[in-house]
Amino acid sequence: MRKRVKMFLPAVCLLLSLCGEATANTVYTTVDFSYTSGLLGLVDETLTASALVPNLTGDSAVFSFFHNSESRVAVVDRSNYAVGDRIMIYAPAQGWEVPLANESWESVVNIHSMAASGNRLYAAGFGAVGSVAGKIVEASLPDGKLTGREYALLASSDFTAHAEEVLVKDGFVYALFTQEKGEYPNYIYGPSKVVKLTLDLTPVSESDAGKNSTDMALWGDKIVIAGWGGPQGFGTSGGVDVLDLATGTVTPLLGDSFSEGVSAVCSAGGTLYFTGQTYLTAEDFFPVSTLYKWTGTAVEKVRDISSRSGYTFQLAWDGDNNALVTAAGDILLLFNPADNSLKKTLLTPELGGNLYSVAVIPNISKPNGDNDSDSDKDGGGGCNSVTGALVLILFLPLGMLRGRK
Repeated sequence: MRKRVKMFLPAVCLLLSLCGEATANTVYTTVDFSYTSGLLGLVDETLTASALVPNLTGDSAVFSFFHNSESRVAVVDRSNYAVGDRIMIYAPAQGWEVPLANESWESVVNIHSMAASGNRLYAAGFGAVGSVAGKIVEASLPDGKLTGREYALLASSDFTAHAEEVLVKDGFVYALFTQEKGEYPNYIYGPSKVVKLTLDLTPVSESDAGKNSTDMALWGDKIVIAGWGGPQGFGTSGGVDVLDLATGTVTPLLGDSFSEGVSAVCSAGGTLYFTGQTYLTAEDFFPVSTLYKWTGTAVEKVRDISSRSGYTFQLAWDGDNNALVTAAGDILLLFNPADNSLKKTLLTPELGGNLYSVAVIPNISKPNGDNDSDSDKDGGGGCNSVTGALVLILFLPLGMLRGRK
């Protein structure tokens, strides 16, 4: 759904391997207004944006994870919804000229999230055109080839299921699914589902978690789930739900009672952050986006983070640079949440296109947030990957697979 500039690959590789505290950690994708081309870019140690891989096609999104204690970045090209997504996996320390893997996956389309555990890579997406199932598929690392193992959640009644997020924790895969029916913009939503799976994608348990849920992230020994609560638009009430991994029970932190739609969640140094979106009038095309944090007893506003243009809402934690990375509309913002000091604001001209997705390249010596807290560096999804929530109304004409965005 979205992405272009100039290459300085040797310098990038050297910085990634040697810079320590100044490590360049944030990668992003852009898209042009026709949703047919874009780029993979990097925000370097000077907080300057430059292109790593120009001339991507289609709606390209970026994800990050570990493989055998080495950082990996995956770019998903969603240009052909009738066939499947193309997956390119890069090793940042080895440069960006040639991907380690370049595979076309025919059994899943519109991938929204990735997570890795050892030699296994998991992706959350949709079934083939016309399918009512959301899918989690497994691929092998480092070649990126599908193993044939997958889990599909069939929607109930006449709903359509979407797989929104996937993450790995303590030897289990957790997948977030939404269910919807109807026509844009008046979708009707069934209950969202968090499905616990084995590493072989055998289902273990299933929990309901709000409606129109779009993002989830690890928060200590819990999973937090962000939801709009219903269709995006004027008067939306969203919330944050909490899944206790020990008991499998879901309780509302905010439930569906927050006065804004909640699109992204992230645990940064143990503190829970989330974004809220508000349409000020019924005629509004773009929402106002605000960053909040949970103090343990109440919600506290942190800052406004949107210029009210664009549809991407996402959070990521850069533990190397103590920076919370927020993508909201056409703004990529990096700041220190400890004192709210602004590190950098990047807009479309600097990024080389319309912002589409962001990810933080994980550093084995300094895990980024809670998603990498396991000893085997399992993780992915939510705060440490890209997608967080990609809320994209303009995507609708290109493929009804995405449904509401």
